[in-house]
Amino acid sequence: MEEERLAKIKKWGPVITGLLSLLVLGFNLAMIKRLAAGYYENPEAGTVRLSIDYAALCPIMIAIFLVLLLLHMVERLALPEDDRLLRMKHLLYILLCLGAVAVLVIKGGDPGAWPLACFLYLVATLTGCVIEFIRKRNKWSLIILILAVILFGLGGFLVFLPDVPAKTMQQLISSDAQSLDTLMVLINTFILIDIQAIMKIMPMAFSNIRMDILKRIIRKTYAVEILAGILILIIAFSLILPAFEPGIGGFGDALWYCFAIVTTIGFGDMYATSFIGRILSVILGLYGIIVVSLITSIIVNFYGEVKKEESEEEAKE
Repeated sequence: MEEERLAKIKKWGPVITGLLSLLVLGFNLAMIKRLAAGYYENPEAGTVRLSIDYAALCPIMIAIFLVLLLLHMVERLALPEDDRLLRMKHLLYILLCLGAVAVLVIKGGDPGAWPLACFLYLVATLTGCVIEFIRKRNKWSLIILILAVILFGLGGFLVFLPDVPAKTMQQLISSDAQSLDTLMVLINTFILIDIQAIMKIMPMAFSNIRMDILKRIIRKTYAVEILAGILILIIAFSLILPAFEPGIGGFGDALWYCFAIVTTIGFGDMYATSFIGRILSVILGLYGIIVVSLITSIIVNFYGEVKKEESEEEAKE
């Protein structure tokens, strides 16, 4: 029974977590839109006044934390009983999300309650990163833990020292310190939640792609060399184009333009007008067509071969 339950959750888990993550992103966008509407300018004083309607935003924020709570409940159900550390991690997320919801339900109209609710989620994130580092003990988990500590420290600084950011920004924004710090903590939390939601969506998007097969294809072919060659060409042309094209402002714009040319997307937001720029665009476009078609054919052919080999091995067994 336990194996059947885990098999069902493994099958539908990525879809459910992906849909819940999309809901989180949608609620976050709604919150950001409502917060942006809270600005109004005073041209005579040369200031921008910040006005946040906390009571109106409270239901959206509660919905965000409730969806996050459901997300971690689903992930906890998908874990085997013996994986105690991960189950503890998701349990802490669930409890702290409940705490954040309770804070907003009780004092959602008070600006001081919002940084506290966000800070609870920051605590959950930091604890989760610590648990992941204890489980894996590799460089990536260490880097993520360090970033989480920095984010946690920034969040604590904004929550417990509300006067400092306002004083440093008083020439730009005319607002009380509490409102400004609430906004900064919210933005900080939104970025964190958006990153986590996107990381949950990615497995759903790539759930039907065998990454192990792709790794074997890359090792067996010259895909790395081909991609390195086109990357070098893009960077080289991006350094040259701004010198001849007035419509391409700098290296970043040139890089974006070269990307559009190589992938044959052609957004049309920038285009070459000089003779040198057009010649470079033609070279890059032809090279992109050849390389994209070459890599596509290599991946498709080798993918089919590897799948055939696996089928033959399974048939022998």
